[in-house]
Amino acid sequence: MKRFLFLTFFFIAAFTMYSQTNDDISGVWLRYDHKMKDGSEILFSGDPQKYHTITFNENEMWFNGNPVATEKHPFGYTRNGNNITTSATSGYTIEKLSKDTLVLCERIDGFTPDKLKCYYLKNANTIFEELADQYKNEDTLMAQPNYSPKLEKELPILTAIGLRNVGNENMIGNLIIDLESSNISVEVIEATMKRKRQDVVIELMESSYDQWGLEDFRHFKKIKIPFVLETISVRNGNNAFATAYMNFFTHNLRKVNKSLPSYSEVLLSDDYYEKALKAFDAQKYEKAAKLFAKTYEMNPKTSIADIIRLLLCMKMENPMKLVKFGKI
Repeated sequence: MKRFLFLTFFFIAAFTMYSQTNDDISGVWLRYDHKMKDGSEILFSGDPQKYHTITFNENEMWFNGNPVATEKHPFGYTRNGNNITTSATSGYTIEKLSKDTLVLCERIDGFTPDKLKCYYLKNANTIFEELADQYKNEDTLMAQPNYSPKLEKELPILTAIGLRNVGNENMIGNLIIDLESSNISVEVIEATMKRKRQDVVIELMESSYDQWGLEDFRHFKKIKIPFVLETISVRNGNNAFATAYMNFFTHNLRKVNKSLPSYSEVLLSDDYYEKALKAFDAQKYEKAAKLFAKTYEMNPKTSIADIIRLLLCMKMENPMKLVKFGKI
């Protein structure tokens, strides 16, 4: 009897261990929270509620922070049980894995737990199916980040409107996909943007019907996607910066308060980011790390950190050098 109980316990334990270490992680995982591995305050990245997914296939993974476009910049990985390896010095550890949840923590040689981030993720397909069931009887869908058609690639709105002589302007409205007549219209709710610029944006949106992945949404008559387009221009000393933000699923303009960076700080952060990318592409990794650190210094709420930290860890011979450049 004792032998039987022992063997039963052994097989249950073995099966549990096998399940925990060999379950399939393929698919799209949606972040709902993140924190440092030691439980301390997050050093980098912005709003934990901001849309952020990690996708795994058999031997590649990638991050995406755009809820309306499928961005794919994959890098390879290997998996051995709970360890995911992306380079000789870095990777991830699977802390928890079930059908619907995944907890993933960074693993970088020489980094202490207060400098390693953990992601808390939910199965995006499960969330999608739940929302599909919730709205199945609706004629018109008011889209949201976790339940919306996606573009094959991001609309080139910034290129279309140009940023020359641009001021601080905005346009708030809805992009309306009519699945019965197979067209798109734009409903402008309010705007301070010059009419000529509005017309360029509207024309671009209305010509994008074939670029939306609509297969899972054919049972709706219409889909409304709220949006806000803002153009921003600021000066910092002798330097002038201009940029534009296109945010879907909201009618709210960006809120600037003491807890958020100012427009000028965001623009300077973006400028450092572009310079850092150029340094990275030129394989000047230490320079890139310094510039990325400046990106965070100007805008601690930025959410571009994850892929950049990982790529730098993969490319730099000594990832510990990242620590001395600041909160990267």
